[in-house]
Amino acid sequence: MKWILAALIVLVYCYLLVAPLLRRKAIPKELQKKKDLDGECNLRIRILKDAEESFAEYLRLIDHARTSIHIVASTFEDNNVGNVMLAALYTAATKGIHVRILLDAKHIRLSRSGKQYIQCLLSMSNVTICDYARFHIWAPWRLFDCLHMDFLVADGQIAVFEQHALLVQMDEQGNPAETGTVSHLEDCFEALMAHHKTAKHHICTLANRAKTEHAKAHLDRLYQHVGRRNVSWFATEDYAEVTEPVAAAAVLYNPALFYQVTEWMRQSEEQARIQTADIKLDLYMTNRLMQLCNYGKGAILQINAPLQGRMIEKIKRTGATIEEAPDDDYGMEKGSTFSIGNTIFGLGSMSWEKRCAYVNSEIYLIYKMSASISMPNGTSGLTDSP
Repeated sequence: MKWILAALIVLVYCYLLVAPLLRRKAIPKELQKKKDLDGECNLRIRILKDAEESFAEYLRLIDHARTSIHIVASTFEDNNVGNVMLAALYTAATKGIHVRILLDAKHIRLSRSGKQYIQCLLSMSNVTICDYARFHIWAPWRLFDCLHMDFLVADGQIAVFEQHALLVQMDEQGNPAETGTVSHLEDCFEALMAHHKTAKHHICTLANRAKTEHAKAHLDRLYQHVGRRNVSWFATEDYAEVTEPVAAAAVLYNPALFYQVTEWMRQSEEQARIQTADIKLDLYMTNRLMQLCNYGKGAILQINAPLQGRMIEKIKRTGATIEEAPDDDYGMEKGSTFSIGNTIFGLGSMSWEKRCAYVNSEIYLIYKMSASISMPNGTSGLTDSP
């Protein structure tokens, strides 16, 4: 009898582990519609063409911040890039800037030195680091709940979104605007932090005060070294010159993200072009793609991950066309982009697979350009920076 009871407990626990992947949450009725774009978004955008440019903008925003820096990161490792980021954030914090960071606890990889660098930040009263969805054995359904978005907001006015786009909240006269799309990113950040405010980052480190001071000195030297080697990364930019105006925009996130993104495509008057890092369709997602093709103008899919034969056949049965993704396209390690004609674009963290559609915390930006632009890089709408 005891063995039967133990087996039942294990089965129930295993079900709770995988339940979020097996059962799609119902979409609230108020969200079952196409999300309208905000015509007063006060947004200018610049698409970042490669990883180096994205990293440079991260450092520029941190270096020029005056009041606050808010960061959401789906992964973090204390490699060369991660250590430079920590050095930049530590330097900003020493200037009195409020630094708040939200990390996914399940995707943090720190060595002992990395923990000491984090400890340097946490030793300052104006720095807060929180864990997202820390897994607890008594809450197994949170195992697959991942923070899958990445963005940085400086002073509530400028943001790097999903490492692909520089967003500037600016009015038509080129002055900083109080409200707009970047403010909506701030709202998203505050909502995430409020939900996880009790999960302050736990660091098991043996570093004593002397080691912490040594780590601070190393961060100072590292930041100065990077500044000397890459002066252009820290130079002041005229954002009105290097960005393009956006006519309307909207920030979307789960629980209805996949539905709303595909609804935009279904109701469009032109064919949708989609590029995604990966695709794993379940029945619901297959039906949505079929509706998009049968009742909309169709879809062209570019997929960066290798596809199995069964998935290829499933996609073709929906009526969608599969094209080979360009080899030189930047950044489709995660997330997806889409375009409708030459004016409507989407960019976000959600890949076309059910974990992203149902479980993860995902984010997406849909925007309409003020003027039609060409797309030399295919589906993504990633044009060369001005």
